[in-house]
Amino acid sequence: MAKVKDTAGKKEGYFGSVRFFKHTIILGSFAVVVTATVFIVLTLFRNDDVVDDLERNLLTGEIVDGRGILVTPENIDQIIADMSEPVQDGYYIATQNVDWVFDTWDTSSSNAFVENVIDNTRTVYFDLHLEATGDLVYSSPFMPLGSKLEGFALDSAVSAGEHPAIVTYHLVDDEFQNLTTVSVAVLLRILG
Repeated sequence: MAKVKDTAGKKEGYFGSVRFFKHTIILGSFAVVVTATVFIVLTLFRNDDVVDDLERNLLTGEIVDGRGILVTPENIDQIIADMSEPVQDGYYIATQNVDWVFDTWDTSSSNAFVENVIDNTRTVYFDLHLEATGDLVYSSPFMPLGSKLEGFALDSAVSAGEHPAIVTYHLVDDEFQNLTTVSVAVLLRILG
């Protein structure tokens, strides 16, 4: 006679399930957004008093020794609520992924995306430079609030392989004149 395991009240098969992977992707995406936001805020404002206040009060908890807040199912609603308030002028929430895959340099990326979320206050454009050489390999069009750019190809030839790169966002005024810049690291993967 076969034994039957009592699993009443347990989440059966959660790890490895589609639901588990969806939760992992969602939490990972929020972690990337939170990390990019912290980096951008700290880059834009070098005043030690402002940085100290931001580090102590970011989101709903404190940052100690440069460590951010862990996004969990228990605190994700509060983090989303804190991030849903409009961004102050001069700040910028970079919403993007950081591992961009291209079959070849002149074909559209299968996964790269950049979004200028509606909570930001400025139109932006971005330039993509290879970290090793400083070569400009892509320059985006202007991205108004709420716009998203994906499926783009590079403007210049990049050899196959992995290339660390820098995305430099340019925040512009109503006349499209540069106000400030913010940079974020990405990894370009050129497959062939």
